[in-house]
Amino acid sequence: MSMKKTDRYKALAKKVGGQQKAERTPERFGKAAKAVAVEEPKAPAAPKPVQITLRLSPALVAQLREQALSHDEGISGVVTDALQKHFKPTRTRKKAEPEA
Repeated sequence: MSMKKTDRYKALAKKVGGQQKAERTPERFGKAAKAVAVEEPKAPAAPKPVQITLRLSPALVAQLREQALSHDEGISGVVTDALQKHFKPTRTRKKAEPEA
């Protein structure tokens, strides 16, 4: 007795599936891909600048613009320098421990 049409397609699918499993995995996948990824070290990411909004008086903005003309990085550089000077780490005294 011959097989039904659907049974023949199932048998053919099993045959093709077995052939695919027996094939060698291309080098761009699997362990070979991991070896390539290990060889290429990633450079450390530079911190990204964050945008902020400030409300300043017109006189202060005029001074800021004047300073920015002589600064290499413009207004951002002037503000960065001013904030770094303001938040410069200072030595703090140790708090006196309460006497028991």
